[in-house]
Amino acid sequence: MLLNGGSVCVVYLQDDVIGSGYVTALTLQEKFKFAGKAYVLGSSSLAAELSRVGVTAVGIGVRFSTVL
Repeated sequence: MLLNGGSVCVVYLQDDVIGSGYVTALTLQEKFKFAGKAYVLGSSSLAAELSRVGVTAVGIGVRFSTVL
């Protein structure tokens, strides 16, 4: 971390950033041993992360209010 006259500048590597989609997919895979199909209430990037661990998205991004 670099301090620059009252501002903070954070220097990081791309490998240091962990997204919520990755953590969700990893949790489903490792903790719950989930594989199969899922309806994704989220973005296409979440669906991509799920795909990497063997979960197929059968729908993506529908707003919660339209499901009710």
